[in-house]
Amino acid sequence: MTIQLTCPYCRFSKEVPESTIPSTAKRAVCPQCGQQFLFSRPGSEDAPGGSSSSPTPEPSPVETVFEPEATLESAAPWEQKDGPGFWATFFQTISAVLFSSKSFFSPDLHPAGRGLRDPLAFGLLSGVLGSMAAFFWQALLALAGFSSLGGLFVGQLTYGLVFVILVLIIPVVVFLGLFVYAGVLHLLMRITGAGKRRFEGTFRVVAYSQAVQLLAFVPFIGGWIAWIWQLVVQIVGLRTIHETSYGRVILGFLIPVMLCLVVGTVTVLLIPLVFLRLS
Repeated sequence: MTIQLTCPYCRFSKEVPESTIPSTAKRAVCPQCGQQFLFSRPGSEDAPGGSSSSPTPEPSPVETVFEPEATLESAAPWEQKDGPGFWATFFQTISAVLFSSKSFFSPDLHPAGRGLRDPLAFGLLSGVLGSMAAFFWQALLALAGFSSLGGLFVGQLTYGLVFVILVLIIPVVVFLGLFVYAGVLHLLMRITGAGKRRFEGTFRVVAYSQAVQLLAFVPFIGGWIAWIWQLVVQIVGLRTIHETSYGRVILGFLIPVMLCLVVGTVTVLLIPLVFLRLS
């Protein structure tokens, strides 16, 4: 027997086998919008007339310890095989990453062993589109006569080189960057004791956080907003998916900064000593 669960917030609907729902479960979590809502079983006292299982939306968030939850489908929107379509799930995932990071990166939606293929595809698509948008605004600034380091470089390019950069170089850089950055970040998480899950967990956070790069489509300031927003999304995502503390995650991000400060301080102190010895 199955129960038709329908989210009262976004209307996402899914038939769930009743045998897979814990007997004490009273709430469901929508994988599309991340909202929690009450539901009842057919024939239960909570169901009007004993035959309806329609969920009732909560008027406001409830601060309480929830009973075991039944999810509509344990997968991120992008990874739902029977989703509403390619672009629909793409934009649903973007919305979830931007505005519901804590719910989106729940370990229930990203169980271990699900693989890297789906997050890699999403991260590559989002990262390439965002990088292309940033490149476009740099080119526009160069054509308008505003000089910057990036603008000066773009202004020297021919149409052929622009095509090569957009079609070949940017996808390759994004592809390699996802793995390199995720590898370094996971190492930092392991050092601070935050990386409780394998590399796959960290990679999923890095890949799906590329959704923020699409803010680069906002003229000129979008790239700066994306950089800050993506950092926040990654901190929240790593804390959630690794089930650790914010302190450990933030410390992992600060380790490279502290190393740079130490190296810079030592260099500044050694330079006068070198000049004194040479003189």
